[in-house]
Amino acid sequence: RSWRSGGSEPVSSCLLRSDDDGMSWRKYSVVAEDEDEAAFLILPDGRMLAALRSEKDSHLSGSFSNDMGRNWQPLKDLTGPSQHPACLTLLHNGYVLLSYGYRAPPYGARGLISEDYGRTWLRDREIIFGDDAPNWDCGYPSTIRLNSGKLVTAYYSTAKRDSYSCEGAKLNVLIYEESELLLNFE
Repeated sequence: RSWRSGGSEPVSSCLLRSDDDGMSWRKYSVVAEDEDEAAFLILPDGRMLAALRSEKDSHLSGSFSNDMGRNWQPLKDLTGPSQHPACLTLLHNGYVLLSYGYRAPPYGARGLISEDYGRTWLRDREIIFGDDAPNWDCGYPSTIRLNSGKLVTAYYSTAKRDSYSCEGAKLNVLIYEESELLLNFE
């Protein structure tokens, strides 16, 4: 339930847990209030990283948990306004790739790299997956790392401003070598 969807309660991002192989779920923790569309990543050091969309201006915020999601640290801003939602991908060398929609001109999808498990981000080397979407109704990228060493990033865009019609919608898919992406960061 959220203010945006006409609900009576403000938005919050919660982590759910199942103790019976997914047959039932219960709230395990509240990651943050006034944040939604969360992405989570378990880091090699055992911590969890969350990237969440802010209800204030649709930027991304980040938080860490040192106890597998039970408690969360205070939020820190990751991106500027109109840059959401997030996907977190662990790369083979331990870097973290943050993929996100870019809903300000030029519209499309972008990414940031962290060399220290999400503590800091290399904002001066923003990755542009695409910047040719015709309007703000674009994004929701997902990036996966394949065993072959390739990365696949997919995001959508639409041709009309009426996001409910889906007229002119397309799926943008990029397939690229992880090693090529990392050339700019090593």
